Amino acid sequence: MAVNFKLDESSNHIRLDVYVNKEGPFNFILDTGAKATSISKNLAEKLGIETLDMEVEDISVSIPHKIALLEELRIANETYENEDVLVLNFDKLLGKCGQPVDGTIGFTTLKHYILTIDYPQKKLLFDWNMNNQSNDYSDVEWHDFVYINDSHLIGVPVKINGSESFDFVLDTGAGGTVITKQLADKLQLETQPFPGIVKGVGGEAKMEIALLKAFNIAMSTQENMQIIATDLDNVAPKAAKIKNGIIGYNFLRNYKIILDYPNQRFSLI
Repeated sequence: MAVNFKLDESSNHIRLDVYVNKEGPFNFILDTGAKATSISKNLAEKLGIETLDMEVEDISVSIPHKIALLEELRIANETYENEDVLVLNFDKLLGKCGQPVDGTIGFTTLKHYILTIDYPQKKLLFDWNMNNQSNDYSDVEWHDFVYINDSHLIGVPVKINGSESFDFVLDTGAGGTVITKQLADKLQLETQPFPGIVKGVGGEAKMEIALLKAFNIAMSTQENMQIIATDLDNVAPKAAKIKNGIIGYNFLRNYKIILDYPNQRFSLI
Protein backbone atom coordinates (compact mmCIF):
# COMPACT_ATOMS: atom_id res chain seq x y z
CA MET A 1 0.00 0.00 0.00
CA ALA A 2 1.47 3.34 -1.10
CA VAL A 3 0.37 6.61 0.53
CA ASN A 4 1.39 10.20 -0.16
CA PHE A 5 1.91 12.36 2.91
CA LYS A 6 2.30 16.01 3.81
CA LEU A 7 4.66 17.57 6.33
CA ASP A 8 3.26 19.95 8.89
CA GLU A 9 5.36 23.11 8.46
CA SER A 10 5.19 23.96 12.16
CA SER A 11 5.84 20.58 13.78
CA ASN A 12 7.46 18.57 10.92
CA HIS A 13 5.00 15.77 11.66
CA ILE A 14 4.06 13.33 8.87
CA ARG A 15 0.38 13.94 8.08
CA LEU A 16 -1.85 11.48 6.26
CA ASP A 17 -5.55 11.12 5.51
CA VAL A 18 -7.35 8.47 7.55
CA TYR A 19 -11.01 7.45 7.50
CA VAL A 20 -12.80 6.42 10.70
CA ASN A 21 -16.08 4.50 10.66
CA LYS A 22 -16.53 5.36 6.96
CA GLU A 23 -16.20 9.11 7.63
CA GLY A 24 -13.37 11.49 6.82
CA PRO A 25 -10.71 12.04 5.75
CA PHE A 26 -9.23 13.06 9.07
CA ASN A 27 -5.78 14.43 9.86
CA PHE A 28 -3.55 11.76 11.47
CA ILE A 29 0.16 11.74 12.36
CA LEU A 30 2.40 8.78 11.57
CA ASP A 31 4.36 8.40 14.79
CA THR A 32 6.90 5.59 15.22
CA GLY A 33 7.35 6.74 18.81
CA ALA A 34 3.69 6.21 19.74
CA LYS A 35 2.81 3.04 21.65
CA ALA A 36 -0.62 2.74 20.06
CA THR A 37 -2.82 4.08 17.30
CA SER A 38 -5.10 6.74 18.76
CA ILE A 39 -7.90 9.17 17.98
CA SER A 40 -8.52 12.57 19.50
CA LYS A 41 -11.13 13.23 22.16
CA ASN A 42 -12.71 15.75 19.78
CA LEU A 43 -13.02 13.19 16.97
CA ALA A 44 -14.54 10.60 19.29
CA GLU A 45 -17.17 13.13 20.35
CA LYS A 46 -17.81 14.27 16.78
CA LEU A 47 -18.45 10.72 15.54
CA GLY A 48 -20.31 9.61 18.66
CA ILE A 49 -17.76 6.91 19.46
CA GLU A 50 -18.20 5.27 22.86
CA THR A 51 -15.11 5.52 25.06
CA LEU A 52 -14.13 3.61 28.18
CA ASP A 53 -11.78 4.47 31.02
CA MET A 54 -8.88 2.05 31.12
CA GLU A 55 -5.46 1.76 32.68
CA VAL A 56 -2.89 1.77 29.87
CA GLU A 57 0.58 0.47 30.69
CA ASP A 58 3.47 2.88 30.12
CA ILE A 59 1.30 5.95 29.58
CA SER A 60 2.13 8.75 32.01
CA VAL A 61 -0.48 9.19 34.72
CA SER A 62 -0.47 12.90 33.93
CA ILE A 63 -2.00 12.18 30.52
CA PRO A 64 -5.76 11.51 30.61
CA HIS A 65 -6.64 8.59 28.38
CA LYS A 66 -9.52 6.37 27.39
CA ILE A 67 -9.92 3.50 24.96
CA ALA A 68 -12.38 2.95 22.12
CA LEU A 69 -13.29 0.21 19.65
CA LEU A 70 -13.56 1.52 16.08
CA GLU A 71 -15.82 -0.28 13.65
CA GLU A 72 -13.42 0.65 10.87
CA LEU A 73 -10.12 2.47 10.37
CA ARG A 74 -8.96 2.98 6.80
CA ILE A 75 -5.65 4.23 5.36
CA ALA A 76 -5.79 4.46 1.55
CA ASN A 77 -7.07 1.01 0.47
CA GLU A 78 -6.10 -0.77 3.72
CA THR A 79 -9.02 -1.29 6.12
CA TYR A 80 -8.80 -2.41 9.76
CA GLU A 81 -12.01 -3.62 11.38
CA ASN A 82 -12.82 -3.69 15.10
CA GLU A 83 -9.67 -1.72 15.92
CA ASP A 84 -8.83 -0.85 19.54
CA VAL A 85 -7.41 2.68 19.86
CA LEU A 86 -6.47 5.10 22.60
CA VAL A 87 -8.49 8.30 22.97
CA LEU A 88 -6.32 11.30 23.88
CA ASN A 89 -6.85 15.02 24.37
CA PHE A 90 -4.42 16.31 21.74
CA ASP A 91 -5.45 19.93 22.31
CA LYS A 92 -4.06 19.63 25.83
CA LEU A 93 -1.07 17.47 24.92
CA LEU A 94 0.19 19.41 21.88
CA GLY A 95 -1.33 22.84 22.42
CA LYS A 96 -0.99 24.98 19.31
CA CYS A 97 1.88 22.96 17.87
CA GLY A 98 1.01 22.74 14.16
CA GLN A 99 -2.35 21.84 12.67
CA PRO A 100 -5.12 20.17 14.71
CA VAL A 101 -4.54 16.44 15.17
CA ASP A 102 -7.37 13.92 14.79
CA GLY A 103 -5.23 10.90 15.67
CA THR A 104 -1.96 9.02 15.38
CA ILE A 105 -0.90 5.84 13.60
CA GLY A 106 1.36 4.10 16.11
CA PHE A 107 2.99 0.80 17.00
CA THR A 108 -0.16 -1.31 17.33
CA THR A 109 -0.76 -0.76 13.61
CA LEU A 110 2.81 -0.42 12.32
CA LYS A 111 4.18 -3.58 13.97
CA HIS A 112 2.73 -5.79 11.22
CA TYR A 113 4.52 -4.04 8.35
CA ILE A 114 7.69 -3.36 6.49
CA LEU A 115 7.28 0.41 6.52
CA THR A 116 9.10 2.70 4.07
CA ILE A 117 9.15 6.42 4.87
CA ASP A 118 10.49 8.37 1.90
CA TYR A 119 10.95 11.92 3.19
CA PRO A 120 12.33 13.45 -0.05
CA GLN A 121 9.42 12.04 -2.11
CA LYS A 122 6.86 12.39 0.72
CA LYS A 123 5.64 8.83 0.27
CA LEU A 124 4.86 5.94 2.61
CA LEU A 125 4.84 2.27 1.68
CA PHE A 126 3.22 -0.40 3.87
CA ASP A 127 4.18 -3.99 2.99
CA TRP A 128 2.85 -7.08 4.74
CA ASN A 129 5.78 -9.29 3.75
CA MET A 130 9.09 -9.44 1.91
CA ASN A 131 7.57 -11.36 -1.00
CA ASN A 132 5.46 -8.52 -2.35
CA GLN A 133 6.36 -8.60 -6.04
CA SER A 134 5.88 -4.87 -6.48
CA ASN A 135 8.75 -4.09 -4.10
CA ASP A 136 12.21 -5.62 -4.27
CA TYR A 137 14.26 -5.53 -1.05
CA SER A 138 17.08 -7.74 -2.33
CA ASP A 139 19.54 -4.84 -2.60
CA VAL A 140 18.69 -3.28 0.76
CA GLU A 141 21.52 -3.08 3.29
CA TRP A 142 19.85 -4.07 6.54
CA HIS A 143 20.92 -3.24 10.10
CA ASP A 144 19.36 -4.64 13.27
CA PHE A 145 17.33 -2.49 15.61
CA VAL A 146 16.26 -3.21 19.18
CA TYR A 147 13.15 -2.45 21.16
CA ILE A 148 14.35 -0.21 23.98
CA ASN A 149 13.85 -1.97 27.33
CA ASP A 150 11.22 -4.28 25.81
CA SER A 151 9.01 -1.34 24.87
CA HIS A 152 7.66 -0.34 21.44
CA LEU A 153 10.46 2.22 20.99
CA ILE A 154 12.83 1.49 18.08
CA GLY A 155 16.46 1.80 19.10
CA VAL A 156 19.15 2.22 16.44
CA PRO A 157 22.92 2.44 17.06
CA VAL A 158 24.35 5.96 16.92
CA LYS A 159 27.97 7.10 17.09
CA ILE A 160 28.72 10.70 18.05
CA ASN A 161 32.04 12.25 17.08
CA GLY A 162 33.48 8.76 16.60
CA SER A 163 32.28 7.44 19.96
CA GLU A 164 31.12 3.95 20.80
CA SER A 165 27.54 3.09 19.78
CA PHE A 166 24.56 4.27 21.80
CA ASP A 167 20.96 3.27 21.06
CA PHE A 168 18.81 6.27 20.13
CA VAL A 169 15.04 6.13 19.60
CA LEU A 170 13.99 6.61 15.96
CA ASP A 171 10.89 8.77 16.27
CA THR A 172 8.98 10.32 13.35
CA GLY A 173 6.89 12.18 15.92
CA ALA A 174 9.94 14.19 17.05
CA GLY A 175 10.58 17.49 15.31
CA GLY A 176 14.28 17.49 16.15
CA THR A 177 17.11 15.22 17.28
CA VAL A 178 17.79 15.16 21.02
CA ILE A 179 20.57 13.91 23.26
CA THR A 180 20.03 13.47 26.98
CA LYS A 181 21.97 15.75 29.28
CA GLN A 182 23.47 12.66 30.90
CA LEU A 183 24.97 11.37 27.64
CA ALA A 184 26.07 14.86 26.58
CA ASP A 185 27.98 15.16 29.86
CA LYS A 186 29.46 11.66 29.45
CA LEU A 187 30.75 12.55 25.98
CA GLN A 188 31.95 15.95 27.25
CA LEU A 189 29.99 17.82 24.60
CA GLU A 190 30.12 21.59 24.73
CA THR A 191 26.58 22.94 24.99
CA GLN A 192 25.18 26.46 24.81
CA PRO A 193 21.94 27.80 26.30
CA PHE A 194 19.22 28.23 23.69
CA PRO A 195 16.00 30.24 23.97
CA GLY A 196 12.81 28.22 23.91
CA ILE A 197 11.64 24.92 25.29
CA VAL A 198 11.35 21.28 24.25
CA LYS A 199 7.71 20.18 24.40
CA GLY A 200 6.35 16.65 24.44
CA VAL A 201 3.26 14.77 25.54
CA GLY A 202 4.58 14.60 29.10
CA GLY A 203 5.43 18.28 29.52
CA GLU A 204 8.26 20.65 28.63
CA ALA A 205 11.90 21.34 29.49
CA LYS A 206 14.61 23.92 28.86
CA MET A 207 17.06 23.10 26.12
CA GLU A 208 20.67 23.64 25.15
CA ILE A 209 22.35 23.23 21.77
CA ALA A 210 25.45 21.23 20.88
CA LEU A 211 27.28 21.22 17.55
CA LEU A 212 28.46 17.72 16.62
CA LYS A 213 31.37 17.04 14.31
CA ALA A 214 29.75 13.77 13.21
CA PHE A 215 26.46 11.99 13.87
CA ASN A 216 26.54 8.46 12.48
CA ILE A 217 23.79 5.85 12.02
CA ALA A 218 24.72 2.67 10.17
CA MET A 219 26.48 3.84 6.97
CA SER A 220 25.00 7.36 7.10
CA THR A 221 26.84 10.31 8.63
CA GLN A 222 25.87 13.95 9.01
CA GLU A 223 28.65 16.39 9.82
CA ASN A 224 28.45 19.69 11.70
CA MET A 225 24.98 18.80 12.95
CA GLN A 226 23.15 20.72 15.66
CA ILE A 227 21.47 18.63 18.33
CA ILE A 228 19.29 19.54 21.30
CA ALA A 229 20.55 18.61 24.76
CA THR A 230 17.84 18.41 27.40
CA ASP A 231 16.43 16.51 30.35
CA LEU A 232 13.76 14.23 28.87
CA ASP A 233 12.22 13.31 32.22
CA ASN A 234 9.73 16.18 31.97
CA VAL A 235 9.02 15.73 28.26
CA ALA A 236 8.35 12.08 27.48
CA PRO A 237 6.21 9.59 29.43
CA LYS A 238 8.81 6.94 28.58
CA ALA A 239 11.82 9.07 29.56
CA ALA A 240 13.01 6.43 32.01
CA LYS A 241 13.48 4.09 29.04
CA ILE A 242 15.23 6.70 26.84
CA LYS A 243 18.76 6.79 28.23
CA ASN A 244 20.59 8.34 25.28
CA GLY A 245 18.45 10.34 22.88
CA ILE A 246 15.93 10.60 20.07
CA ILE A 247 16.46 10.79 16.30
CA GLY A 248 13.98 13.26 14.82
CA TYR A 249 13.09 15.15 11.69
CA ASN A 250 16.26 17.21 11.20
CA PHE A 251 18.19 13.97 10.59
CA LEU A 252 15.47 11.79 9.05
CA ARG A 253 14.35 14.34 6.44
CA ASN A 254 17.27 13.46 4.17
CA TYR A 255 16.50 9.76 3.86
CA LYS A 256 14.24 6.99 2.73
CA ILE A 257 13.89 4.92 5.89
CA ILE A 258 12.80 1.28 5.80
CA LEU A 259 11.61 -0.26 9.07
CA ASP A 260 11.09 -4.02 8.93
CA TYR A 261 9.08 -4.45 12.11
CA PRO A 262 8.58 -8.26 11.96
CA ASN A 263 12.32 -8.89 11.54
CA GLN A 264 13.57 -5.97 13.69
CA ARG A 265 15.85 -4.37 11.13
CA PHE A 266 16.14 -1.05 9.33
CA SER A 267 17.84 0.70 6.45
CA LEU A 268 18.65 4.30 5.53
CA ILE A 269 18.87 5.11 1.83
